[in-house]
Amino acid sequence: SINGLSHRKIHRYVHQGSFSNTGGIASAGNLFVTSLKEAGKKQRLFVWKVGRDTSGQPNSIKKIGSLTKAGRNQLIGRIATNGKFVAIGIPGSTVNGLASGSVTLLMIETNGTIKDLGSLTPPNAKAKMRFGSSVAFVKDALLVGSSHEVTEQEGRGKIYAYYPKEDILPINPSSFYPIESKTGETFGSFIAFSNNRIAVAAGNSVIYIYELKFDGS
Repeated sequence: SINGLSHRKIHRYVHQGSFSNTGGIASAGNLFVTSLKEAGKKQRLFVWKVGRDTSGQPNSIKKIGSLTKAGRNQLIGRIATNGKFVAIGIPGSTVNGLASGSVTLLMIETNGTIKDLGSLTPPNAKAKMRFGSSVAFVKDALLVGSSHEVTEQEGRGKIYAYYPKEDILPINPSSFYPIESKTGETFGSFIAFSNNRIAVAAGNSVIYIYELKFDGS
């Protein structure tokens, strides 16, 4: 144990091939997702499932799906999943000639096939707004940080909320940002969710915490 925290290794896996860097990792329930960049411009994304014994303890890991992309980066970035959808934020990406950032949205089908639903871009895209600087699934919503977007306040940054359903790329997101943000803040650079609260980083020294309500509760 480490300071009273017990741990037990259940698996070690080594990817075959030559990889230049790891894109990220995210989990939901018994599924987790990883992405890697091979030497050159090929990107790989893998979906894994954790196996459990009769007592519910994890005892194995199995790769159930994968996706390969070449050319423009679509799979290496901030990753989030809710077990059905995978979102990959790429805040430095250029879409339609504009370096606003984007989010790749994928769907994990029941047989492990990964379906590419396309790229989310902000409704009013501007260069260097860093859309996709953070991604997080909260209940049925996908939250996307756009940490350098200009708003009506002193600080920068906004969060967009999308509601993906089945294999349709969601449109018309809602959005919010703090009315009290100050110069130098970059709201949406990181998002964390626990119970009915989200914590949103606004740069290196500021965090906003919000209490969420669902279904009118």
